[in-house]
Amino acid sequence: MTTLDLTKAVPRSPFDDLEGFLWLPRMIDKARAFYAGKHGEYTPYPCPGDKHFLKHFGLDAEALGALIRAGAPDDEIAAWVAAQAKDSSDAAKAAFRRSQREPYANPLLRLAVVLLRWKNAASIKAGTPGVDLGSLDTFAKLVAAEEGHPLPS
Repeated sequence: MTTLDLTKAVPRSPFDDLEGFLWLPRMIDKARAFYAGKHGEYTPYPCPGDKHFLKHFGLDAEALGALIRAGAPDDEIAAWVAAQAKDSSDAAKAAFRRSQREPYANPLLRLAVVLLRWKNAASIKAGTPGVDLGSLDTFAKLVAAEEGHPLPS
């Protein structure tokens, strides 16, 4: 297991998955970096995106954090998440996936994404050349583009 130094690298994409759990690889990368004191400017674990994941699956942030801090490998963490989740069915995973890909229904959240997109336009263009800024209608897409990850189709 390698801990990323997030002052020099970016975590895995918000659209990467582990055992079907979207966001989990990113959360693991960021939590490991946080516990190692290498999270740089990233929001410490659990960030708002992590909290969305944890709430959706009914997971305890402290318990998952303790497992990550103890050095558990990705597969062990994924197995723990599957066992502890209030619902780890394919349907629950698909619902979370949709929440990351579909534009926010709440107009205030949409406005927040638009403002973040405007604020981060220069770094997005540098990170993901050719990306249509208008397609960045969710926070996860905005993060992926800013970090240079491919966007979901």
